[in-house]
Amino acid sequence: MRRALVLAVFLLAVPLPATAAQRGTPVQGGGSFTDAPLLERGRYSDTVRLTEELFYGVELALGQSLRITAQLFGERDGPIDQFVLGQLQIYSPLRDRWPSNELVYFDGVSNSDKWSIKTPAVGSEGREFSFDDEFFAQPGTFYFSLRLFRNVGPDRESPVRKREFKTRYRVAITGTALEPSPTPIPTEEPSPEPTESEDAGGGAAGPNEPTSDDTPYVRVYLMTFLIGLLLGFGVVVARGLAGRSASTRRA
Repeated sequence: MRRALVLAVFLLAVPLPATAAQRGTPVQGGGSFTDAPLLERGRYSDTVRLTEELFYGVELALGQSLRITAQLFGERDGPIDQFVLGQLQIYSPLRDRWPSNELVYFDGVSNSDKWSIKTPAVGSEGREFSFDDEFFAQPGTFYFSLRLFRNVGPDRESPVRKREFKTRYRVAITGTALEPSPTPIPTEEPSPEPTESEDAGGGAAGPNEPTSDDTPYVRVYLMTFLIGLLLGFGVVVARGLAGRSASTRRA
């Protein structure tokens, strides 16, 4: 009985190997946005080497935000480098990099701390920085990346430059997906009704052009003027002829 109790205590003290769910689904990060695998909620595992930046895509709808938690696993019997950093970054569907990023120290031997990066909800407004409103304005495929680099000295001098390290990710998508607002349909404005100044053909009379109602009066005025001019000319001619006749008789 005592041996059984000791054995039970021993089994409880020994950590059990991680299950497949804890290790995460194996995935291979892309070297660029084009090669990035599309991930959903869940746990994933991959490997990374010094100087690499691996990309992964996540689809976000309006109202949803993304939280990525990562961890790097060292090799106990491997070389140590005190100047290696792991970096998590977020990119928009337009492949612009979000200024916020998260760093963790990693020496290549000990496991790194778990570290996370979280985005605001897509489509929300009133954030502290107006740039975030624009960056997360539209839904689509966002990207996150893990970059492993050396912050002191050239990478070729690192004793871990040829090592490949295991990584684990936890992808969490929070928030309720919202339906996008429907695009308003433009309405046609009614055509203005013709005014009294417009003629029968639909065109308005110009400022110097007489309308159809003024044309007869203009003709009457013109004819009257011509008749008066002719009568006046006739009177002058008649008077001239009469004066010549009187002069001839006196002579």
